[in-house]
Amino acid sequence: MLRVLYVVHSIPEYDKTGTPYVVWRMAKMIRTLFQIEVGFLINSPSNKLMKLTIDSFPIYMLPTIEHPNNFFLDSRSDRRQYLSWAAAAIRDFSPDILHVYNFVGLSYQLLRLKYLFPNLKIVRTVTHTEDVCINIDPIMLSTSGRMEVCSGPNPIDKCVDHFHRDTGTEQAGIRELFLDHYRQLNAYYENYVDGVIFSGQGFHDYMANIFSFPPKRWLIPYGISRPAQSSTVLRNRQGGDPVMIGFFGGFGP
Repeated sequence: MLRVLYVVHSIPEYDKTGTPYVVWRMAKMIRTLFQIEVGFLINSPSNKLMKLTIDSFPIYMLPTIEHPNNFFLDSRSDRRQYLSWAAAAIRDFSPDILHVYNFVGLSYQLLRLKYLFPNLKIVRTVTHTEDVCINIDPIMLSTSGRMEVCSGPNPIDKCVDHFHRDTGTEQAGIRELFLDHYRQLNAYYENYVDGVIFSGQGFHDYMANIFSFPPKRWLIPYGISRPAQSSTVLRNRQGGDPVMIGFFGGFGP
């Protein structure tokens, strides 16, 4: 029986936001439809090393590594103890696939476990931009004052200037920290990851312009498509009629 260990920052028991719900529901579906054994490797809400069971899923918890620390210092940090805990979880669950959904609060060095487990297949689903920007969302103000999506670290000095503007400080060595981050991730994607999943072609093109992903890539959309006629839905509305807008979903804490 195939065994999959999902790596994600949390699960709905502790974090009622999008990615934990998506991964949790997917795990329940593939367990039911395909009889696949599923486990989770997540951040510990109490920042302690733990193992427990929720809804018959084994949950392995690692201490949290805050995003700025992970983004800037992961390549320079000694994570041997951290990786030994993660390796113990892998030995205990014995997965065939390590499926990484994000590295929010989780060390990028987890990918290095491929050395210890050469038969383990590592798949990365890229749904967000935490790998791209120290702010997680690569949004910046243009010179004209408009909010724009940053095109990424080309050139790297753009990231350095953005960081200095956001923090209001001029910190020596920031450029090297940015370079270390991108070098580390490119090396990891080239050497340890077997395949990458994206939710759309545009997002793939954006991310692939920044990172050296492995040749095996899949586009698996999720969400709903906007109807072609959506731009004309209000065409027959009378000028004085109110517009009612419904929101479907939820807000995370």
